Amino acid sequence: MSQEFNQQDLQKELNELKQKIEQLQLSILSDEIHNEIPNEDTYSEKFIEYCTKCKSLFDSGKKSSNYLEIEESDFKYKGFISNDKFHGYGELKYNNGKQLLGNWFKGEFYTGSIVNFETKDKYYQYFKITGDVINKEFRKGIKECINDYTLEGEFSNGLLVKGIANKYKLTFEGMEYRYYGSMVNNKPLEGELYDYNNKLVFKGKFDNELFTGKASNYMIYWKDDNYYYTGDMVNTKPHGEGEIYYGVEPVLKGKFENGDILKGYANKFKVIWDKKGYKYIGVIVNNKLHGEGELYYNDELVLKGKFEDGVLVKGYAKYLKIYNYLNKYYTTFYTGDIVNDKLHGTGTIVGMDGNSLKGEFENGVLVKGEAKNWVINDKYYYGEIKNDKPHNKGYFKCGEINIHVEHSEGVLTNIINTEIKTNEANENNKANETDKNKKKYYSEPILNLV
Repeated sequence: MSQEFNQQDLQKELNELKQKIEQLQLSILSDEIHNEIPNEDTYSEKFIEYCTKCKSLFDSGKKSSNYLEIEESDFKYKGFISNDKFHGYGELKYNNGKQLLGNWFKGEFYTGSIVNFETKDKYYQYFKITGDVINKEFRKGIKECINDYTLEGEFSNGLLVKGIANKYKLTFEGMEYRYYGSMVNNKPLEGELYDYNNKLVFKGKFDNELFTGKASNYMIYWKDDNYYYTGDMVNTKPHGEGEIYYGVEPVLKGKFENGDILKGYANKFKVIWDKKGYKYIGVIVNNKLHGEGELYYNDELVLKGKFEDGVLVKGYAKYLKIYNYLNKYYTTFYTGDIVNDKLHGTGTIVGMDGNSLKGEFENGVLVKGEAKNWVINDKYYYGEIKNDKPHNKGYFKCGEINIHVEHSEGVLTNIINTEIKTNEANENNKANETDKNKKKYYSEPILNLV
């Protein structure tokens, strides 16, 4: 029993001795801090050692002559000073929650922890940061763009070297998005994109301006127009199963590869056929119309048939717009058969002024037919057509004059006569006219007919 008691007394004495030694060390440290304030012009290793001693003394609660506690209306400071400036370890706490806890050098905060510290960048964006500061640079913690996005992780020169972004602004192909996910060197690595309506539009991995993953109604500029895409993407291009939307309805669904459509089905998808724009319903293979399909213009069906590699091998047109048929000034419309992208079979071409061509076409040529009010060499022609040229009997209409002629496949062979149709109203104004509405015939030729 006495032996146990003696051991307890011994331990107690050892503890007391340890405390005395620690107090003595703190006293010595206090004297060192007071007497050995570094006279450095820079934040040096020697000054850092001094700050470490200050921190040890601060944590012990023991003070030195250069320790000061200041309390103002909006902040409190506890720490060390020199020449009336914060110098050494100190803790500055504001009433609004902002704090700077660490090493001060000639009144500037150099290294330590900050809480809710507000600052701004060169673009005058205001930030609130909480975390670690080393050599006056924010290195680790949370950076919040006030009332906007937040970044958390490791920083260098104000940029997120490695960490997590929350609602961070990113721009792709001219569109602004919000990003949630990991970042490296201030660039997205893996995460999610949300549009201005806060709807998820992409989830996956990023590589600079390219990303790979799953898109959901993501806007893309594709095939010379803006669409929305839902499906697999590789390097920011449709790749894999997906759907293209124009508005709320899908216009193309199928399998994509590197931005091209390998095989899919179109539902009024915009296409170019015969150098003109249409909306297409049908199968697309390797970016080309292939299989049974329909072409629409202004929501009106104008062409229906079978396509192969983008060529209409056989189909039927209804009021299909065609240009430059026999006359470069005409906009005309064709109704009839088409084979291998050419007018072929029975068909009719009409113009805006009631003029028309109708008959049998072969490989885009009217081999046999009839023209009505069709302009040839600035004259209106009525009559037979062979191989796109006037043939046999017909006449040119020039105002009130009809010139009856004969051709052989475009070559003028005979001017039969000239017929003048007089105007009844004009004849009534002529007192000396007695043969009103009388047809007059002349045998003299009219030049420059063809």
